[in-house]
Amino acid sequence: MSLTKERIEILQKRILLVLNKQDNWNVKMIKFLNNGVVNAVFILKEESRGILIARTPWRLDESIGNLHSNEDVASLNKEATIAKHCFNHGLKVPRVIYLHLSKEINFLVSEYIHGDESTISAADIGNLVSAIHKTPLKGLSIIDQENRSFYNIVSSRIVERVSTLNKLLSTNLTVPSIKEIEETLVMTKTDHCLIHLDIRTPNIIRYKGEIKAVIDWDNAFIGDPLMELMRILETREIDILEFQKGYNNDNILISSSLPNSTLYRLDTALMLAILFTTYIKDNVKGQYYLQRSYYLSNSLKRSL
Repeated sequence: MSLTKERIEILQKRILLVLNKQDNWNVKMIKFLNNGVVNAVFILKEESRGILIARTPWRLDESIGNLHSNEDVASLNKEATIAKHCFNHGLKVPRVIYLHLSKEINFLVSEYIHGDESTISAADIGNLVSAIHKTPLKGLSIIDQENRSFYNIVSSRIVERVSTLNKLLSTNLTVPSIKEIEETLVMTKTDHCLIHLDIRTPNIIRYKGEIKAVIDWDNAFIGDPLMELMRILETREIDILEFQKGYNNDNILISSSLPNSTLYRLDTALMLAILFTTYIKDNVKGQYYLQRSYYLSNSLKRSL
């Protein structure tokens, strides 16, 4: 499914209609900016608030005939909750302005932070991730983590992703049961913290080589920081040695067990294999992460 011009216009009109019905709101301009797998992003100008950003899920949930699914609503709620919490604790995130949830349209309006395409150092990214991991947790509740342990979420997700990949590509990947994976992960001694789990340059607003803000908290959890580091390693987009200079905490890697590291990397490889074979058609990356999934699942069997 692709985002059509017609759907962009529908989303644009609905956002404009909702905002201009609010007290003291007068949106003068709204324009489509870009879109990802889940959200379409619009830039708008409001008379007293200036330039703002609105993001809204754009995929139609054809199974129920609605513009947005329950997962999309949860995603916006999650983004707003975490962003507000981080902003209140001095982390570099856009300020949340307005969250709207309804049958007609769901969207989140945030502060606009000007950026460019300048390069930022891996050490600076490491420093940013360190700040995220040090963010106080008091008062923070993550919507899709309520009443479930972090380890159960990760274990279930790995098994589900293996099943999905096997169905999509007729592969024969196998992993231990949810219970076995969870029992392995529980053995970690690392204190849990806020983890972003999608640290990439597209999710970092930068200007003239400096980090201005981090965005997109859809994958975030309160969990094992080792998973953040393993995801960065597996995606291969950031120089991990330079990253470590900014992150400045080797104890996490030293204290990690091999099965834990392998499981976290497998979770990432499975996600990317599904992404590049189903949503973003990239045969080279799809095949690479499929092979990584096989390699990591086989490594896991040898280490358990």
